[in-house]
Amino acid sequence: MDYQIFQTINGWAGQVQWLDFLMIAFSEYVPYLFAGVLVLLVILRSTRPAGVMGFATLFLGFGISWVIGQLYERTRPFVDHKVNMLIDHAADASFPSDHTTAAFAIACALWIYDRRWGIPMAVLALIMGFSRIWVGHHYPTDVLGGILVGLVSAIVVAWVASKIVDKRQDKDRLQSMQN
Repeated sequence: MDYQIFQTINGWAGQVQWLDFLMIAFSEYVPYLFAGVLVLLVILRSTRPAGVMGFATLFLGFGISWVIGQLYERTRPFVDHKVNMLIDHAADASFPSDHTTAAFAIACALWIYDRRWGIPMAVLALIMGFSRIWVGHHYPTDVLGGILVGLVSAIVVAWVASKIVDKRQDKDRLQSMQN
């Protein structure tokens, strides 16, 4: 079923030039937009916590993705099948999609911090994940795996951050009571 869905989506590649252009742009350039947003959030004092959470989630997501890739090396669709390749890519592990993991790690971290940032980033992450199938680099389950890794990473980082904040608040309350 995974391959059938891949074939349907990737079968559209090469049919409509402007859609191919859009999918290539999302696949190749939107990751730079995500990185730029994170850097901007860290630079701006008012959004620094969101940027730090985004970077922490990104690093955790990449770590989890790397471990999964070491344990389960799934070949990319173009290695095993004839596909409409719109962008060249190395024949490395396909599961989970690193692009999707990164995009969803950042989008989910921002969603937790501030939905005004998270919602548009989640929409961009969804389109980017879809584009990875369109251009011939990933099966749909690779993208779903990336979404899951990004989401879990954001939840873990938010949970750890909340525990750190709680401990700081407890310490501050104790100090104020002693004074």
